[in-house]
Amino acid sequence: MQMSLAASIFLSIMLFSLPGCGDRSGQEAADQASHLPEADSMLLSRYPDSVGLRLEVSAASEAGGDVRRALQWVDEGLQRDSLQPVLWNRKASLLLSMQDTTGAIGSLLRSLSVDPSQTDILLELGFIYADRRDPAALSVAERILSPAGDPRFQAQAQYLKGIYFGNIGRFAEAIRAYDGAIGSSYTFTDAYIEKGILLYEQKRVTEALSVFEKVLTVNNALADAYYWRGRCLETGGDKTAALDDYRRALSLDPDIRGAREGEKRLSK
Repeated sequence: MQMSLAASIFLSIMLFSLPGCGDRSGQEAADQASHLPEADSMLLSRYPDSVGLRLEVSAASEAGGDVRRALQWVDEGLQRDSLQPVLWNRKASLLLSMQDTTGAIGSLLRSLSVDPSQTDILLELGFIYADRRDPAALSVAERILSPAGDPRFQAQAQYLKGIYFGNIGRFAEAIRAYDGAIGSSYTFTDAYIEKGILLYEQKRVTEALSVFEKVLTVNNALADAYYWRGRCLETGGDKTAALDDYRRALSLDPDIRGAREGEKRLSK
């Protein structure tokens, strides 16, 4: 099953929020998993209330492929102290990786009940709601957009509204929300990409092309933008330019399947 947008966003945030994990390569994490949790679990038995150490052991178990054991480490910590938001957030991340969005929502709500000031976690909860087409996503967005909301998250809250409206087929409102996100932060490239895709899927190809060209002036190293500009160009009949864009996309991200297929199709 493909990981949802909300899950991928949340998991990437949680990975870099774990103590010491943000500066490790995948190989380093795997190497650590070869001796954890054995070594650190012994240390954890001496210091069972160490949240940081518990998160390290949980991360090592996950890196070693044992997500359920990683979750058990967290649950044991929550049994000792249920007022640790970081443990609830870690549990939500693990549950999302197991496709248990209901459990993840419950964990995030518990985290927010302990510390309501976690606007980033509130936002991630909103993305999960949006993936589920749950109107609670709008409540989350409006809470962040309220006069008392954190201004650092205004663009993301508008983007959240765009994702929700797009998922339920209210495309005009989705586009307005993406425009709001771009207006709040003109470098918010995800909002450009989602707006452009939505326009393309509505067969508004010329408008979509304009969006992708604009976002590439903001950041000219976006593989997705080159791929979707290529799609627009190919649809408009400019196969030579489309082929160039597919190749640029692949040079930045060889895993874009659509770009690979487009290159093959137009190279004949």
